[in-house]
Amino acid sequence: MMTTTANEALYLYYLAHAESPGQTQPADMDQAGRLFAHSHAGCTALVGIVRIDDFCGPEAERRLSDLKWVSERAFGHERVVECGFRHGPVFPARFGTLFSSLGALERFIERKSVRSSNSSTWCMARMNGGSRPCWIAQRQ
Repeated sequence: MMTTTANEALYLYYLAHAESPGQTQPADMDQAGRLFAHSHAGCTALVGIVRIDDFCGPEAERRLSDLKWVSERAFGHERVVECGFRHGPVFPARFGTLFSSLGALERFIERKSVRSSNSSTWCMARMNGGSRPCWIAQRQ
């Protein structure tokens, strides 16, 4: 089970249907923290462990205004999501989506996932605060 320290958070790359096959990260990507797939409530979340102060606090404000720092990480985020797309439908998270614990991530998944009664479809709704379903995938 993955756990975080006081100065770490879970960084969400994407959500996928729990039954979708998936690759966790591009083979040539230099990722300081390993990536993990965590399944809960019919969804699989691809997450990494990052330092909180990279994204929150006074030092983070400086980093987040540095285009080079942000672009390197945003392109890395995009590469991980693209790798997931090669193996099935995924719902990408916004760059910098953090969770304090697995419990917080699981509660998020429970609030955002909606599955039909026959389990042939599922969708992630209101992922980023919107009021309409954002993505619907058919199971094969």
